[in-house]
Amino acid sequence: MDRKNDFLKILKKNSELMFILDEVSVLNLPNYYLAAGSVFQTVWNYSDGNNLMTGIHDIDIVYFDKEISADSSAKNDKKLEKVLSEKFPYQFDIHNEAYMHLWHNGNKVPYKNTENAIERWIATVHAVGISGNSRNIEILLRTA
Repeated sequence: MDRKNDFLKILKKNSELMFILDEVSVLNLPNYYLAAGSVFQTVWNYSDGNNLMTGIHDIDIVYFDKEISADSSAKNDKKLEKVLSEKFPYQFDIHNEAYMHLWHNGNKVPYKNTENAIERWIATVHAVGISGNSRNIEILLRTA
């Protein structure tokens, strides 16, 4: 069984998520992924025979950009969240992983890139992301 190919086939069946991925792909966010809930919930919904967007209320988007300041990044993230939430019936949570180590009093080692961030997420089920567009999806699955 090829886990990534099976995963990809299921994700491509979620046309609404693929449309969102296409919209995000044109934002030109560096090293971006749709991650966590919307991705793994699609697979669970498929396995349970549910509509593929059942239980998905928010879309997590992560990216990595050290070229802009933490303050500029946070302002841009909020602006993009608003634009996407007005376009789609979901809440969007967008975060630049280059500055996530500043959360919780800066007690974390900074991430090297978005992949490094996703691989270090505590909940393994959440440690999944897709990038690219609906025709060319890249999948990141945490393996351990």
